[in-house]
Amino acid sequence: MTRSILSGIELMHMIRKRQMHDERNIRTAAGKFYLLIM
Repeated sequence: MTRSILSGIELMHMIRKRQMHDERNIRTAAGKFYLLIM
């Protein structure tokens, strides 16, 4: 459980820093998160 929490925190930091790029140009953090869990 701790690992998944830390992964989620790291993911949000990456999204905020714009380190994640998506070819579909989804610009919201929620949209990027949704793509990752699909």
